[in-house]
Amino acid sequence: EDGENATKGIISDKTKGVSRKGREFLCRDGWKVSVSSDVGETVYEMFDGKKDTYWHSHFTTLNGTVTEHEASPYYIRVILPEKTEISGLSLLPRQDRNLGSFTEIDIYASESDEGEWTLVKENYPCYGNLTLNEIHFASNIAVKKLRIEATTVGYGTLAELNIMAKDESLPTLTYEELSKNEEEMLPERIDTSAFTAS
Repeated sequence: EDGENATKGIISDKTKGVSRKGREFLCRDGWKVSVSSDVGETVYEMFDGKKDTYWHSHFTTLNGTVTEHEASPYYIRVILPEKTEISGLSLLPRQDRNLGSFTEIDIYASESDEGEWTLVKENYPCYGNLTLNEIHFASNIAVKKLRIEATTVGYGTLAELNIMAKDESLPTLTYEELSKNEEEMLPERIDTSAFTAS
C-alpha cells in the first residue's frame, strides 16, 4: 500500500503535551511512522514539536513551477511500540499558508501489527485552514497501529501529529461502539498562536 514516494522511519521524541481539554499526549519515542507520499523525508517534521515545519506530499518543480504532484488519497500511518489505549488525535495544519490542509479524514485502527484495519471514523470534518483540529473521542480505544487518510485535498501537508493518551474518566469501547458515537466527536476550534511544544 506504500506509494512510490513513501517514507518510513522511527521517531525519537520524548516530549509530551496536552490537548485543550487536558488530555495528555502520548510520548512519541519509538513510533514507527510512514506516509504514502513525501517530498524528501518531511514525514519526520510532523513529530519535531515545531509548528513552522511540516510534512508535504510529493511534488516536482521546474524553474520554480510545480509540474506534477501525487494526488490524494494520502495516508499517515503510526505503529506504536505496544498496544495502547488512546482517547483522541491532535492535528496541527501547516501554519505558513493554507495549502494542503485537511478538510476531512478517515481514521482507521488495529489492535495488532498484523490485524486488519477497522474504520473508526469516516469523513470526519477538519477545518481546511490553519486551525488546529483536536478530535476528542467519546471513549478510549485500544490501538497498536493507526492510519489517518485524507481524500479531499490536492496536496497533503501537516505540521504536527499527536495522539491523546487514555482518559481515565472515559470507558474503553470497541471500534464499532466508538464509531456510533458521532455526536460526541466534534472538532475543537483552537487558537494556534497558543501552540507550544512541551
